[in-house]
Amino acid sequence: QKIPSAYPRRFVAEAMLLDRIGNRTASDRVIGELKARLNDLANYELAQIYAQRGDADQALVLLDTAWRDRDPNLAALAGDRLLDPVRRDARFGTLVKRLNLPI
Repeated sequence: QKIPSAYPRRFVAEAMLLDRIGNRTASDRVIGELKARLNDLANYELAQIYAQRGDADQALVLLDTAWRDRDPNLAALAGDRLLDPVRRDARFGTLVKRLNLPI
């Protein structure tokens, strides 16, 4: 079954895959498309992409913005494997504590 083109998870998967195969330009294009479609509603998904790219600073800024915007996706934060690359960062622990989530 084909994933709808506007489905945010499709953008996350595509951007990560393109980056992993070395096509950062195409990955950036997908990120731009995600931003254009969802504006400020994509901060959590963008954080997942940047975490997987190894850009902890950008990922954590986006997660903090998602918290400020009360993004409901943050409920999955503690167990989200896509965020594993930033999990050991003290800023991630601070965010988990602010959300009062179990670690």
